[in-house]
Parts: sequence; C-alpha cells; structure tokens
Amino acid sequence: MVRRCSLTLSLAALLLQLLIMALFLALRNSQRRDYGQRFRMDFEGHLFSPVPSSEESQREFCVGSDLRLGGCKDEREEWVFTQGSGLVHVESAQCLTREPGSRLSLRSCDNRPEQYWWYQLEGHAPPV
Repeated sequence: MVRRCSLTLSLAALLLQLLIMALFLALRNSQRRDYGQRFRMDFEGHLFSPVPSSEESQREFCVGSDLRLGGCKDEREEWVFTQGSGLVHVESAQCLTREPGSRLSLRSCDNRPEQYWWYQLEGHAPPV
C-alpha cells in the first residue's frame, strides 16, 4: 500500500513538472503573427520588420519561399516573430539565420545572435 502511494506521488510530481515546463515554453515563445511580412533593409543589409505603410521612402522586401529577399508579391510565406528565436518560418518551424556574407538560411532555432539580427540595430525594439 505504501509503495503504491509512493508510485502515485512520483507520477503526480512528474506530471506537474511536465505541466510547468510546457507552461514556461508557451510563455517564452509567445508570439504575434504578421501576415503581411513586409520588411525594410538599410544600406548595411540589416533587415527590419514590420514596415509602416506610411513609410514609402524605405525599400520594401519580402522573404520568399527560396529564402531570398525580393519585392513583395501576393504570394507570401507565413512567418512568426518570437522574442526568443526571432523570425520563425511557420511551415518548417525553423529560424531565419544570417550566414556569413549576405546569405540567409533556415536553421534549427537555438537563440544564436544570427537568428535575431534583424531587430538588433539601435532604435528598433524587438516585437512584443
């Protein structure tokens, strides 16, 4: 009887730990969606998001399915902005990562600086 109660308590503690971990991850990755996925880029190649519609002096870019920056068209990939991981591609659940030079790639999200470079310039706060 005592052994059965001990096993039940152990399972309850494990379930509680899993619930707390799931809640923590959900809060950490709280996100907002930006279906327009329009960006602006400065002369040094830094990518910003989103672009206010009134800001026509900036050149607008979109990230295409081939991970190249190009003009914004009607067909767009769906991206999610997270505070922890930066710009995440919804379909693949991978992060947009800046490679050496100007190449972009999708990689596993692991909070490396190259994955949230697009909002790290002075005066541009990360999305909330």
